[in-house]
Amino acid sequence: MKLLRAALALLPLLPLLRPAGAVEPISVGLAIAGAAASALTGIISYPRLYCYFRECCLQRQDQRVAAVLQENLDKKLFGQHLVGKVVVKAVKGFLNNTNAKKPLALSLHGWTGTGKNFVSKIIAESIYKKGLQSKYVHQFVATLHFPHAHSINLYKDQLQSWIRGNVSICPRSLFIFDEMDKMHAGLIDSIKPFLDYYEFLDGVSYRQAIFIFLSNAGAEKITEVALDFWRNGRRREDIQLTEMQNALSVSVFNNKNKPSHSPGKISAGWDCSRRPSSTSPRMMENKVLMSFAFYSTILILKMYVVAIVTGQVRLRKKAFANPEDALRNGGLQYHREDPDVERCRRAHRNDMENIFPFLFLGAIYSLLDPSPAVARIHFFIFCVGRIIHTVAYLLKLKAPTRSVAYSVAQLPCFSMALQILLATTPYW
Repeated sequence: MKLLRAALALLPLLPLLRPAGAVEPISVGLAIAGAAASALTGIISYPRLYCYFRECCLQRQDQRVAAVLQENLDKKLFGQHLVGKVVVKAVKGFLNNTNAKKPLALSLHGWTGTGKNFVSKIIAESIYKKGLQSKYVHQFVATLHFPHAHSINLYKDQLQSWIRGNVSICPRSLFIFDEMDKMHAGLIDSIKPFLDYYEFLDGVSYRQAIFIFLSNAGAEKITEVALDFWRNGRRREDIQLTEMQNALSVSVFNNKNKPSHSPGKISAGWDCSRRPSSTSPRMMENKVLMSFAFYSTILILKMYVVAIVTGQVRLRKKAFANPEDALRNGGLQYHREDPDVERCRRAHRNDMENIFPFLFLGAIYSLLDPSPAVARIHFFIFCVGRIIHTVAYLLKLKAPTRSVAYSVAQLPCFSMALQILLATTPYW
């Protein structure tokens, strides 16, 4: 629908598709600017196009996530038959459930080096292409990010606020917590509401979020169960989840940092980003795109200023493009051309020839996730170059001022075009 609306935005241009000499360039320019802005907004806001260039919340379809997860576990994970079965079943069932009543919570136990972090990494990469580097995946270590017991109250407030902020941005946020057995029990208790059967908490739903907890608690019991199977001549692949759960429940219950709300249930989450509004548009997350919108607006306003200046020069010089305007202002003898008016028109036409391509290139470039500082330099140079070019044109500044301004403004356009080509060449 958004692409259709973008296409419909171009309909006002149809009456203008006449011989160039029959149309006032300024009118054409303003019409094209309005239609192009409307079409560009519709195209950029189209979710699939946006997510093609920039990471989005839940990039892969739910069905695809389960397939990728199963494939990655089969290829990369060995000797952990329970993990392969339980994780895929849990994640697949959760993602396919359109009416989940609570978030998905996975608790992985075992000694250091048994693959807990490795499995959580595979899960993250199955949901988001960037894996642990995704801005929607948040990984923290209890002893590193919550080190001081005397700051537990501060941690509680920050923890609740930051989980709320990230889930507001992306309902399918993934939180990974390591060393849960070393996390303060009070901090764990403060997260319980986010994992319970609440439809909304402070206007935010957490039912699509995923929490993964990594803990050494119960590792000795896991070893004992596996050893007992070996002593009895049974294969470790015959170990069932229920047998492990029974052994782990006692061990986790006796853990000194267990949460007070229920034995053996570990729950937490964290993120260090700002807390945004739950209604933040996806485009507002892109600092480069917002910078581009600022400089583009300045350039469009500059074109309006040139249009107004052209009109004022026509009135002052009494040189009108249309007979009816000439008759209204003194007679048909003023239906004529004037050098100063033509200069203004050339300046406006030059703007159309350069600013419109910049609007396209800048919009696509903004979706490539470039450095905000570098992108801002691109936009700034073009904007300043075009402003100087217009001033030099209208005020008849000495050469080569106008030519230098024009050439400098083209540099960021060529740079953006090259980067777009490099980014999209693999898909041609």
